[in-house]
Amino acid sequence: MRLIFLFLAGVISNILYAQKEATHWFFGSQAGLYFDQAGPTPVKGSAMRTQDGCAVISDKETGALLFYSNGRNVWNREHQLMSNGQDFPVDCWSGITQSALIVPFPGNSLKYYLFSIYYTTTLGGSIFIELNCMYGHYTTAMYRELRYSVIDMSLNNGLGDVLADQKHVPLQQDVTEKLAAVPHSNGRDYWVITHAFNSNEFYAYLLTEDGIAAPVITAIGSTHALLPDHFHPDEETRGEMKASPDGTRLACAVGFMLRPFDLFDFNPTTGQLTNYINLGLVQGQSGLSFSPDNSKLYVTTDGRPEPTVYPYPDLIIQYDLAAGDEQAVIASRKSIFRDNPFTNVPEDGIEGFFGVAKGMQLAPDGRLYATGDHAYSSSAGQLMVVIEKPNEPGVNCMVNYKKYDFGSGRVGRGLPNFIQSYFNGIESGSTCGEEAALSVFPNPTTGIINLEMLTGCSSDASIVVFNALGQRIASFTSDTHQSELDISNWPCGIYFFVLTTAHTQKVVKRVVKI
Repeated sequence: MRLIFLFLAGVISNILYAQKEATHWFFGSQAGLYFDQAGPTPVKGSAMRTQDGCAVISDKETGALLFYSNGRNVWNREHQLMSNGQDFPVDCWSGITQSALIVPFPGNSLKYYLFSIYYTTTLGGSIFIELNCMYGHYTTAMYRELRYSVIDMSLNNGLGDVLADQKHVPLQQDVTEKLAAVPHSNGRDYWVITHAFNSNEFYAYLLTEDGIAAPVITAIGSTHALLPDHFHPDEETRGEMKASPDGTRLACAVGFMLRPFDLFDFNPTTGQLTNYINLGLVQGQSGLSFSPDNSKLYVTTDGRPEPTVYPYPDLIIQYDLAAGDEQAVIASRKSIFRDNPFTNVPEDGIEGFFGVAKGMQLAPDGRLYATGDHAYSSSAGQLMVVIEKPNEPGVNCMVNYKKYDFGSGRVGRGLPNFIQSYFNGIESGSTCGEEAALSVFPNPTTGIINLEMLTGCSSDASIVVFNALGQRIASFTSDTHQSELDISNWPCGIYFFVLTTAHTQKVVKRVVKI
C-alpha cells in the first residue's frame, strides 16, 4: 500500500507541475526567481531592466528557460540579446504596466508571439523614441500602440530569434497599458485582449494557425478616460488586466484615482465580455490577480490611510467571488492587512510597498506574489509580499513579506505577465509552515544551537522539545527571527524541536546532542 501511495503522490505532483511555462521569472532590475517543487529560488544573471512590464517563457514540458523581454528588447536563455531582438539601448527600461506578453503560436510549438505596447507622441507615430526607455510617469498625455513580433526557437541553433519579416507589426493604436491572453475553449487557439483608451471598448483578437483575426469588440463597463485637468491626464491607461485561470472572468485595475473596480464574465468561445460588476470604489488600483481556484480576486491599492475611518493602509483588498450574488460579492470586500494578527507586515506598511503602483502575479507554487513601487534601496529592492494561500478567505490567506537575495538585482513595481491558465487549479502551500521555515545549527551540537526563522515568516512562535522517548523536556517562546539556546547540560541523545507558528502549523526538527 505504501508503494501505491508513493506512486500516486508522484503522479499528482507531476500533474500539478505539468505546465512549466512560468518556471523562470525575470523582472525589475536584473532580479529573478526559479520555481520548482521546493518553491522559489532567487537567480542571478538577468540582463533585463524594467520598472514595470515584462514577460518570460519557459519550455512547457521541461521548464527550461526560452527567452524573456521587457517589450523593448528580447534576450535568449543565455541572457544574450537575440541577434534580431534589439532595437533599443541595452539598458532600456520600461515604465508601461503590461508592456509585454508572450503567447504560443497555434499549430507550431517552436514559434511564439511577443506582444508589446509602446509610447508614441502621435497616433501611428514612431515607437523608436527615447520615452520608451524611461520609467517616469509623464504630465503630458501620450499615445500607446500595440505591436507584435514572432520569435522562432528553431533559429540560431535553438537559441531563437525574431523573424525579420514579422517584427513590430502594428495591431492597434490608442490602447491602454492593459494586455492579457486567454486560451480559446477549443484548447488550441488564443484570445489576446486589450482595452481602448478614452473608451469602454475591449478588443479580443483571435490567434489561430492562420494568423490574427479581426478583433471582437465589446463596449462594456467604465470608460478608461482622458482626464485633462489631472496632473497625469492619461493615468487611467495604467493598471493591470487579468483573466481568471479558468478563463471565464476578466478584471481591470484602472489607476489611480478613486474609481470603480471592474469585473466581467468572459466567453472563451466567442471572445465577448458580459455581466459587468462594479465592485465598488477603490483608490489607486494597480496590480490584480485571481486565486488559482478562481474563487478570490485581489487588487492592490495605493496604501493611503483614512484617518477618520482607519489609521492604517489597505495595500491589498480581497473579494470572495463565491460569496453569492452580485451584492454578496461586493460586500465580501476585505483588507488582508488591516487587523490581521498573522501577518509580519507592519500596520504602517513596509518600505517600497506603500506607493501607488504595485504588481501582482500567481506563481507555479500556487502562491501570489506582489512587488512595490520604486524599490530603489538595497533593502526594499529585495522584498516581496507573498500570499501563501490565495484560495483562502480573509486573513487565512496568510500574507507576509519575505526577503530574497537577488544580489545586485532589485524588484520593480511589475512582475512577469503570464497567461493565467498556467496556474488554473494548482494547490498553494505555505513555506512558513514547512521544514524550510526553521533552520537549526549546528546539528549535531555539543551545547549551543541556533534557531533561525525564514526571513519573512512570522517570528512569533512557540517551541516544545521532546526526547527520543516522547517525553516533554522543555518549552519556550520566541519573538525574533534568530534565537540561541544552550543545551550543554542536557544528556546526549536525540531531541525533537516542535515549532508552532501563529498559523497553528507545526514544523519538527531533529537535533542530535553529542
